Amino acid sequence: MRGFRYASPFVDGLAQVESDEGVGFIDSDGKVVVPLQFDHALLRFSRDRTVAVADGKAWLIDTTGRRIADLGPWEWPGLRPEESFGDLAQFVGLDDFFADGLIPWPRGDQWGYIDRDGQWVIEPRFEPAQLFHGGYASVTSGGRGQLIDRRGAWYATSAPVDRSAGQRTDAVGSAMRWGFLTPDGDWPAALSFATLRGFRRHALRRQPSP
Repeated sequence: MRGFRYASPFVDGLAQVESDEGVGFIDSDGKVVVPLQFDHALLRFSRDRTVAVADGKAWLIDTTGRRIADLGPWEWPGLRPEESFGDLAQFVGLDDFFADGLIPWPRGDQWGYIDRDGQWVIEPRFEPAQLFHGGYASVTSGGRGQLIDRRGAWYATSAPVDRSAGQRTDAVGSAMRWGFLTPDGDWPAALSFATLRGFRRHALRRQPSP
């Protein structure tokens, strides 16, 4: 097995590696299955897709390294000047980001959602936009947090609403994830939504210590 200067954990049988040639992926036998030809890549594949960067452009690639879609010049609003793609990759972590078939992507200073072919399904019109979980995603529009469905239709606000009407209630969570209290005021079984940079964290309640 060849040596690498960096190797990530295996996820679904593939691990990201880096050498002097660049960044790629190997299988559990140590065979290079995605050529080491990229400058950066997210730490895992989700539904046979990941995002990689080469020559200043972002690409949607498959598990052979084939470039599925050109996502335009690499930029990511919200990263600080001292941060790089590596900081983003660590923040995204090992989430199954294509679990609902769409991922948020920026165009200029607005966000929309692309599918596994890199096609716009929800045209950019939001400020920050987060991953879909269970058919819904958290977005910000006009400075107000909202939930949308996979058609881009408004579903609920992330501000407190009227419990007496049987609606969802307060948004609660931590610095990393959030969800809604149940109508009875109990914490949700899982914090479904990611709290990426740009989300209005002051709307969240601190998660109780274990």
